[in-house]
Amino acid sequence: MSGEIAVALFNRSKEKAVVRFQPDSLSINAGKGYTMRDIWSKKDYARSTNKEQSFEVPPHGVVVLRIKGTSLPYNVFQYK
Repeated sequence: MSGEIAVALFNRSKEKAVVRFQPDSLSINAGKGYTMRDIWSKKDYARSTNKEQSFEVPPHGVVVLRIKGTSLPYNVFQYK
């Protein structure tokens, strides 16, 4: 229950694409706030409580994020 995960947003198309996700669906409690860092561009994003995030991903590209926040109870990614 570290509250820290990595997420890769992959675009297989020949066109740039907007990829959306909800931190809650990744077991991060958006209501309690979280931060994100783009691993490859080394860009840090301000603390957010947004229930949805979106990123523009270039053609055949990948955006890799490290997200830190509070884990939701019964985290499906939690090891026992």
